[in-house]
Amino acid sequence: MMLRLATHAAKIGHSVELLLAREEGSQLNNLPNNVNIVILKKTSRIRGLLKIISFKKGFLKFKPFIKLPRFLSILDSTCEYLSKRQPELVISTLHTCNLASIMARECTGVNTKIIIRECIQLSSFIDSVPNREKSLLPYIQLLYPLADKVVSVAKQVEKDLLALIKLPPDISQTIYNPVIGSDFEERINEPVDIDWLNDEQTYVILGVGRLSKQKDFSTLINAFAIAKSKAPSIKLLILGEGEQRLALQSQINRLKLSNDVLLHGFVNNPLSYMSKADLFVLTSLLEGAPNVLVEAMATGCQIISTDSPGGSSELLHNGTYGALVPMKDNHALSEAIIHIYTGKLTFQSAQGFASQLTQDTSLRQYINSCFPQH
Repeated sequence: MMLRLATHAAKIGHSVELLLAREEGSQLNNLPNNVNIVILKKTSRIRGLLKIISFKKGFLKFKPFIKLPRFLSILDSTCEYLSKRQPELVISTLHTCNLASIMARECTGVNTKIIIRECIQLSSFIDSVPNREKSLLPYIQLLYPLADKVVSVAKQVEKDLLALIKLPPDISQTIYNPVIGSDFEERINEPVDIDWLNDEQTYVILGVGRLSKQKDFSTLINAFAIAKSKAPSIKLLILGEGEQRLALQSQINRLKLSNDVLLHGFVNNPLSYMSKADLFVLTSLLEGAPNVLVEAMATGCQIISTDSPGGSSELLHNGTYGALVPMKDNHALSEAIIHIYTGKLTFQSAQGFASQLTQDTSLRQYINSCFPQH
C-alpha cells in the first residue's frame, strides 16, 4: 500500500522518496524509477537513546525507555534524513517506523508533517504476544498523540485505537487503503497458468495471503474437505508463501486432497486469479482492512470472510457484500461454501463500493488531512 501511494504521488508530480528499514521484498521490483529509495542504516539502540538524551531529555522521565525499544535502532538515521532532506510530509506505516518518525521530528525540530498509519487492530495485535503490552503499547501511547495525523485503515481499527490511546480529537482519521490502481482492468484480464481457472466445469475456491498462522489456511483446508464430500467438483487454490507451507501441505496429503488443493505460491498479480475464480475465502484471525478482500470485491468474485478483529466485516458492510463466519469454525465455513455453491446464499454486488478505493482518492485524503489547500 505504501508503494501504491508513493507511485501515484510521483505520477502526479510530487517528489517522492521511499524510506526502508530493510531493502527487501518482491514489491521492490514494481518501484518506478522516479521514486528514490533511501535505506535507514541501523545502529545500536543505545545510540538511539543517546540521540534522545542529546535533544529531548524530558522524554527520559518515561521509564520504559530503559528497556531500549526496537525503534531506537533506526532513530539516528531517521533523524539524519529529516535534518538533511526536511520533507514537507512523511507518511509512515508499521509501529517501528511510526515511532521512529515521530521521535525523530521531536529530536530534530524540523517542520515536517508526520502522518502515521495504523494498519491492524491494535488491541488484538498487542494481545497476540503477551510481552507487547509492555514492550510496545507504552511507546505508542506516548508518541502517537504527537503526530499531525493518525490514520486508521478502517473505522473499526480507529475505534479500537482510540480505546487504547488518548488522541486529540482532530488528529484521528480513517482512510481506506489505495487498493484499486489505474491498471486494474489490465491486471484482471491477464492470463493465468492454472487449468482449473480456465475450465468452466470446475468450481474454484481461492485463498490469497501469506502462509502464516494469522491467515489460518488450515481451517480453510479442513472446511474444504467437508464441503468436498457434498460438492465433488470443487477445487481449492491458495496463492502465497510462508513458514506454514510444509505443515499445510502435510495437512493436504493427510486429508487425501492433493488432487484437489494446490498451494501455488506467490504471484505478482492475484487480481487475474480472482477475476476467474468462483469464490474467494478469507480465513484470517486478525486483519486491519484486508486488501485482498477489496480486490476480490472489485473483480465481482463471491466472498466469504471470517468475522475477525479489524475491518473485514466493515468492508463487507456486515454481510451485505459477502458471507461472514466465525473464526476457526470448520463447519460454519463449509456450510457457507456449500450454500454459495448451490445458490442458496446470494449477496449484493460489491464492485461499486470497492471501485471507489483508488490510489488517487486515498493519496488525496492523506495530503488534504495535513495540507487542506492542496
